[in-house]
Amino acid sequence: MASYVTCCVAKGHERVAKMRFVTGLTVPRTKAEDKRKNIKEWSLADVEVERTRTRTLCEYLSGDRPWTKPYFDTESYHDARPSEEAIEAMRERSLESVDRVMEDQEGYARSAVRVGERHGVDPKHGRYKVSFRMWVMGFKVEYPQLGRLIEIKEVGGDGEGQLDLSVYKGPEQLMNCMGCCKGSLRVKGAKVVDERVLTAEAPQEPWSTYLVQHLRGDERAMRIPASPSVQVGGRASGTRSESLEGFLKAHKVSHERPHRFTAASRPFGSYWVSEAELGRFYDLYVAGLEGGRSMGLTERQGGDGPIVVDIDLRYPLEVEERRYTSETVRSVATAYQESLRAHLDATEEQQRCYVLERRSGPYQTEKVTKDGFHLVFPNARASIGVKRRVREEAMGRCGEALKATGSQTSVKEMVDEGVVKGREAGVNWYVYGSGKPGVAPYTMTRVLGADGREVAVRHTLRELVELLRVSDNCDDLVRSLGALRVSDEAQEAAEQSRDVASEATVNAAAEEVSFELLERVVMGLSVTRALAAEPEWVEVVWAVMNVSKDNDYVRKGRDLVHRFSVQGGERYSEQGVEDKLNALKPREAGALRKQFGSLRQMLKADNSELYGELFELSEIREYKEVKEEFERRHFKLMTPAAYGRVDEEGVFQLRSHSDLVHHMRDVFCVVKKTGRDGVTRPTKTAFFDVWLKDATKRTYERVDMLPPPLECPSDVYNTYRGLRAEKLPALREARSVQIVLDHILMLAGDTGEAGREYLLNYMAHMVQKPGELPKVGILMQSKQGVGKNLLFEELLGKKILGAGLMHCSAQSEDYFGRFDNAAVNKLLCIHDEVVGRDMGRTAGLIKESITAELQGLEEKGLKKVQLRSFVRWIYLTQAIQALLLDSPERRWMVCKCDNSMAPGVGSTEEVHAYFTRLWAWIGDDVNVRAFYEYLLGRDISTWRAVADRPNSTYYRALQRMSMNVVEEWLVSMVENDGLPQGEIRASKARLEALEYIKTDARKSSFTMTYNKFSEFMRPFIEHGVTKRKSSNSIYEFDRDMLHDTLVARNLMDPMASVGRSTLMDV
Repeated sequence: MASYVTCCVAKGHERVAKMRFVTGLTVPRTKAEDKRKNIKEWSLADVEVERTRTRTLCEYLSGDRPWTKPYFDTESYHDARPSEEAIEAMRERSLESVDRVMEDQEGYARSAVRVGERHGVDPKHGRYKVSFRMWVMGFKVEYPQLGRLIEIKEVGGDGEGQLDLSVYKGPEQLMNCMGCCKGSLRVKGAKVVDERVLTAEAPQEPWSTYLVQHLRGDERAMRIPASPSVQVGGRASGTRSESLEGFLKAHKVSHERPHRFTAASRPFGSYWVSEAELGRFYDLYVAGLEGGRSMGLTERQGGDGPIVVDIDLRYPLEVEERRYTSETVRSVATAYQESLRAHLDATEEQQRCYVLERRSGPYQTEKVTKDGFHLVFPNARASIGVKRRVREEAMGRCGEALKATGSQTSVKEMVDEGVVKGREAGVNWYVYGSGKPGVAPYTMTRVLGADGREVAVRHTLRELVELLRVSDNCDDLVRSLGALRVSDEAQEAAEQSRDVASEATVNAAAEEVSFELLERVVMGLSVTRALAAEPEWVEVVWAVMNVSKDNDYVRKGRDLVHRFSVQGGERYSEQGVEDKLNALKPREAGALRKQFGSLRQMLKADNSELYGELFELSEIREYKEVKEEFERRHFKLMTPAAYGRVDEEGVFQLRSHSDLVHHMRDVFCVVKKTGRDGVTRPTKTAFFDVWLKDATKRTYERVDMLPPPLECPSDVYNTYRGLRAEKLPALREARSVQIVLDHILMLAGDTGEAGREYLLNYMAHMVQKPGELPKVGILMQSKQGVGKNLLFEELLGKKILGAGLMHCSAQSEDYFGRFDNAAVNKLLCIHDEVVGRDMGRTAGLIKESITAELQGLEEKGLKKVQLRSFVRWIYLTQAIQALLLDSPERRWMVCKCDNSMAPGVGSTEEVHAYFTRLWAWIGDDVNVRAFYEYLLGRDISTWRAVADRPNSTYYRALQRMSMNVVEEWLVSMVENDGLPQGEIRASKARLEALEYIKTDARKSSFTMTYNKFSEFMRPFIEHGVTKRKSSNSIYEFDRDMLHDTLVARNLMDPMASVGRSTLMDV
């Protein structure tokens, strides 16, 4: 029985009076101190109040306060919403997993479990996600230990009902509270909104039931199986661990000597375990794993080991979720299986593939986030040359699937070559169950048959450890899949002796080398080696014969030995060479240790020029090839003197000379140069230096954005690359878009049907005539969660225009900063979460941007470039007064949305169903194409962006709230018949206006200069106010005309009563 330790409660942790929270999942994660600035410490009473204000409230868990209620998460993804029966089955499997984790805890019963759920379309992945969270009442635990317990019970992973380990992977965690959603998140730099709400199955329970930090003080501490943190060889309690340590200590050898295992973590060491003793080793090793030990043993690969695949994926540090899928794994596995069938005639048993994954998900290093998986074909053993061919073939088949994971590395780097070279490159393989310190080991998650489908197999841990070994079985060498036969002498030596040197000799690695290359290397060696004494000559000869044998051209190799040896002049004897070749035994002079690498080193010492041509230049591409790849994304600009770069999404970037020099400093190419001796030779050269001097390099006079209907001259680089939706397959028949039309009508709100028509024409104009500027911006005001971003950002922006033609940000600096203007080369810019202070601070810039036909692109160190602007601006806000509207104002179309589908307004079930349907519809590109074709077919020939703007109560109220002090004074005077009678001097009128304004206590200290007063009066001259010049300006007021002017400018209601206008009724 496994030993147990009790989680003792540290002093001061029996009951936490104040708990820690943050108000959203978008807390900065880069630095711990940044995160802690956002932490709030609240009592239960405080947080009960706060949860009514914040829909994205999260608990903050950290290692210094680790005690929590036990909690467990499960999740699964689906292409469509599963049936209620299927969801209920997933719930039952989740509870069964919790039962298995808690089965050894005294007093546990399933009745102690409380369940919450969060189902719906996950905007991060675009698929329907079924999620359950379970809390266990009456227990407490240090939350990081739950992950270890789940792994011990083997109920963690990615399948349905498998408990999610990622919620315990770090010393700090954020957990959404009950009744809350994740809200606005950033995925790959773009903003998404996750409005799925965590709801309780038993809503009658107190809300505090679902706070994992809220402990009453009478909870029972969970027992966790002891799991020493030291690696193999460290001191640990228990006879099994000590027996394993003693066994390894007795088999420790120096690293230079042949060995089978190494410890990849402290205490380091190398160990030789013979075939006869492996059974004992596996017994002790498996006993350690079952006892909860963390192992770090690696195994040295044999010369003819099984085919193993190491997929290494790397991402930026901000990536925390797994990016590859089950289909990615299947694509790689089937690619290898196809290669085995096509080239090596592999049997079904040899194609059986074992998939190994880290169930805890990705892990972070100092610089990157790492993830990946392993594949093992235990019944398919082959030489290194064969493994290389299989790898090259497979990479060509699964390259696109691997690129889709978004890894920062190339396909060649993702499919690790080191594990193919194995012993030759000094690359070991972790014994099954072992892993890097602090990182969860790989575990088998499934087995794929020859057809790529999962097959049902059951193995004990002991069977898996032995089955997935990569070292040779010297008692029964398995040579399959076209692997080269071992020579009779080597086989005889293996059978006669088990000593270490013999095993290393028999199992030396092979390398695939063409005879033409071998011939050039050997004949390029110094003649002195052919004239040298026998030991040095033998090194060359046996290296030649080993490479020839491995690559199946032994006869040619023997002939090459003769041609090399004949350079020895009188020392050469044809029969003598033949006799020596026949007489030498494999073990003599380290025969099989000499491989092609030895010949390379000899050539490097003897003939560095030929060595460079064969091995350095052969790995560097020719200038034409490098140029072709470089110019797919780069070009030179004449005005300004700079360079252009286009990223993977087609977004244009301006680059300076120094920036590009730094970026290309490590890129070389091969060009032919004539030396002083008049001989032209291939030469390694810095690519960028050659490209700069190339008269045919890709060059443009200038850069501009020229969408249709504009035409682009041949010497101008057009940053407009087309719409995403126009590249989708055309529909054979029309498809209904009514679901989107209904949603637009809801967003049109107080503008009604006229507002919907205007919005549809606005979007149609963007699609049909992207090269025309409408010079109208749109402001939409609503409660949070009515789907404004869903329409404009997700559907119109990302799905129809494409990510490169739209930008969404809540930061004004992104659009109006000096450098890195996010609005450049965009058709749509969305200013999200606008508040009044943002609009006030940038009001002038905002108005200018809506009608500006040019915009500046400025990079540090480069001259500013003027590009044409075709940006449509959309401002989204929850604030009532988020905009200052001049009167008259022709730049804005304003909507107050219908809030009936806002969370907290409509019923939870109705809101959930509404947005689930809408997300699913938008997620289908067939529907996206249908809406694109609908917009493309709208008749906008008579549409006028400015003149056709609908008027609304909210629009008029905003104008009145934006009145300057003189307009307020004039409205009040007209409504109250208080206008001055007859003529009045401007100075006196100014004083009367100031006296009226100061009746508002908030403006009691307001001042206004004479010039400012004159400026405010100017729009009304000859429109209700007559101005005459004398030594001082004189005004005369016409009440009826002034009334009509104020009504026309939406500054007062024709039927308005006395009093200031407000937004209270809007």
